[in-house]
Amino acid sequence: MVILTIIVISMFSYSRLIYVAKAAVSSMFGDPSIVNSIGSPTYALSKFLTSLLGPHVGKTNSYIRDSTHFIERLKTLVADPQDILVSFDVVSLFTKVPISNTMVLLRNIFSEDIVTLFQHVLTTTYFQWQQKFYEQTDGVAMGSPLSPVIANFYMEAFEEATLETATLKPSCWYRYVDDTFVIWKHGRRTLEDFLLHLNSQHEQIQFTMETEKDGQLPFLDVLVYRQENGALGHKVYRKPTHTDRYLHKDSNHHPRQKRAMIKTLFDRAIRVSDPQHLDQEIDHLHSALTANGYAKTELKRALKPRKKTTPESGQDHTKRGTVFLPYHKQVTDRISKILNRHKVDTIFLPTKQIRNSLRSAKDKRDRLSSTGSTGSRVHVEQST
Repeated sequence: MVILTIIVISMFSYSRLIYVAKAAVSSMFGDPSIVNSIGSPTYALSKFLTSLLGPHVGKTNSYIRDSTHFIERLKTLVADPQDILVSFDVVSLFTKVPISNTMVLLRNIFSEDIVTLFQHVLTTTYFQWQQKFYEQTDGVAMGSPLSPVIANFYMEAFEEATLETATLKPSCWYRYVDDTFVIWKHGRRTLEDFLLHLNSQHEQIQFTMETEKDGQLPFLDVLVYRQENGALGHKVYRKPTHTDRYLHKDSNHHPRQKRAMIKTLFDRAIRVSDPQHLDQEIDHLHSALTANGYAKTELKRALKPRKKTTPESGQDHTKRGTVFLPYHKQVTDRISKILNRHKVDTIFLPTKQIRNSLRSAKDKRDRLSSTGSTGSRVHVEQST
């Protein structure tokens, strides 16, 4: 008991130290803060505006939706030996998006009433630190559903104007939000000039550059590499700090969640790895998951396709609702089976963890100033 107490105190001290240290670094170097906007006064409006702006984003040739989409584009490319594979990354894009420029672009699409709504959401971001409230004066909030769409919307206009005015242009320019994949055909010296051109367009939009090493360049979770015929191969990329620690077999989670984790890893291996590296990736996953406590039979069972049951005609199979239950082995899973027979879905939540018993490192707020409170009435979202 004494040892556990010491461990808990040490964990809190460490978490508090890390939190304060990050805040100190943020205050000195301007590292962006992530503000969770779920439940905030503008959250519903942000989601509505996202649905309006979403159809206008993603129609450019540079747009990359995800890793699978990038690999589809990659298969059409050929790189000559003198070409350079490059990645340009926007520094802190979300908190650097120029709101005034973005509003001008929005006025080209929407009426003034809708633009006013955009302006209201984009200019009312606040957060609290050391009992003081701060206003985010520019950029979009990291945590708002509107932010990724606004960032993409602005960057599409930015890159179109920037590439059009460049003296030398890349043979391909693909972008996923703030990260780009580029093939440069004009030599390393002119590549530096192109970087200067990118960084001279707007003082807030600044790029860093990474070039290929040993014929390889990471982009998203894909490691792109050169093949002898000039084509570009692809395999799963892991950062040097990756530890292969996944949800352990003995973790108190429902087996369904563990099977989903296994299936997701193998699906990514098939989706990202080319035929030359697929077996190698599968072997790596087998070793990593075995080290996390899973037996080979469990891996096979998780990967086995489930049989789809055909509903009998004349019966009502409409689900009546969803129940959230903390997972307790052989207790709530049995309750789930009973609920399922009554057409009620069950979602299992992790049980109480050590961190739930620790004092929050964030500042405490007056309950009446929290989301959901009006005057003297307080909305309690969840009882503990």
